[in-house]
Amino acid sequence: MSDKMNAAILLLRSKAVETVGMIKEVNAKPAEEGDAEKLAELAQKFVQCEGAMISLQQLMRPPQAAPPQTPRE
Repeated sequence: MSDKMNAAILLLRSKAVETVGMIKEVNAKPAEEGDAEKLAELAQKFVQCEGAMISLQQLMRPPQAAPPQTPRE
């Protein structure tokens, strides 16, 4: 995997971890108006970062060889 791809994956991972921290922060404080909206926005940001990171990781995996087929009779 290239250094650029590793850097992109690590950047997405750090953004996801940062977003989880923000979600925990909002959840830990006393409730205020708009907290549900903020949590929903942060959850969407987290899913985007995590999904993009997983997609890049999957794209960079070498293709797996197909299992041998057994002859049919």
